[in-house]
Amino acid sequence: MFGSEKIERPYPAKAAIEKTMRGIKIDIPAPKEPFAILFLLVWMFFWAIGEYTAINSLFKSSELASSGFLMFWIAGWTFGGFSAMRVIIYMLFGKEHLVFEDGQLRVFRSYYIFSRKKVYSIGSITNFSLNDDFSQSESPWKVRLGGKDDDSKKTGALKFDYGMKTIEVGDNIEEPEARYLIQILQEANVLKEENL
Repeated sequence: MFGSEKIERPYPAKAAIEKTMRGIKIDIPAPKEPFAILFLLVWMFFWAIGEYTAINSLFKSSELASSGFLMFWIAGWTFGGFSAMRVIIYMLFGKEHLVFEDGQLRVFRSYYIFSRKKVYSIGSITNFSLNDDFSQSESPWKVRLGGKDDDSKKTGALKFDYGMKTIEVGDNIEEPEARYLIQILQEANVLKEENL
């Protein structure tokens, strides 16, 4: 009975690592959360019905007071729909990019609309390590519904100190892969003793 059971294969890395002449590029695919994607797609269907109905009512309304409230409601409803669409697009197609080149670390997300690229001087990075507080059980999609790209709300398997702030990256990798990435960065001499 036990001899016929299938043995699990070792799980592959999620991150793609590219060594360049100038450093190392790491691309981490966005978390694919089927329940969240399905929920948001269904929500977007009802959102579209609500948006259409509200805009249609606005043009048919002759009362200024109700039109003012309706315009305010449509603005909020539109923002909610945009935020949900932003998360869906990122989950389906997005990646987190960590680019260690020319003495800088550039962190940005592709397909995450209005996300800013952050650039850090590697010489000012300290305590680059595993994030002991990281837990993938907390779904990363729930903190991304807001419009602000705020590091204080992000989680990641890797962290480093930059001045008086701790930055977290690598929100879709597990601890063994984070450990492996640190090893690769050390072997390539991208991260030095003073960065760890």
